[in-house]
Amino acid sequence: MYRFLIVLLLLGGCASDLNRANQDRYYHQAVAAQSRGDWDAARKAWARVVANSRTSGATIEQQAVFHYEYGRSLGVTCFFAEAEAELLQAYQLDVETDGPAYMSLTELARLHLDQQHYAEAAQYFQRMLNEADEGVLPQAPAEHANILDEFAEALIGTGDAAQAGALQEEAAAIRRSHPQAQSITERTPYGRHCASN
Repeated sequence: MYRFLIVLLLLGGCASDLNRANQDRYYHQAVAAQSRGDWDAARKAWARVVANSRTSGATIEQQAVFHYEYGRSLGVTCFFAEAEAELLQAYQLDVETDGPAYMSLTELARLHLDQQHYAEAAQYFQRMLNEADEGVLPQAPAEHANILDEFAEALIGTGDAAQAGALQEEAAAIRRSHPQAQSITERTPYGRHCASN
């Protein structure tokens, strides 16, 4: 019995190492696919990263990133419900570890905005603004202004033109104060590369 337990432990360690190697291999495939705009290949690779991360010894912080990226790629390829589930998982993991949970909320808002689900988008934008650390958005003024404009678009979709106008004015003021500011990230193109299967 003792020898059997040792063999099980050794096999478990080997499986973990194998899963870590697979996770890393698929991670690099996913990043490369996203870089070249092949979102369907990225989605499939991120799915494998997430699957292998469950037994690879990945940290909670790493798992949050994997779910976040998998969620984005699902949304781009039009698996909207699955994308929301993955982004919510990333959000929960970030909350557990005091990570950048506002990033998942931003993506959830944009995912809904691009589907013209204006009320849901507005709720996520409001949550993101409420939960983001005070210093985060001012450090990225171009992104901050873009988010405010998108929030305003969602509010216009819900019929709240007054609050939308206030957000648009705030976004314009940020741009006037930071005329050279540029967004450091590209916006996720949700629903633009629907997968055939």
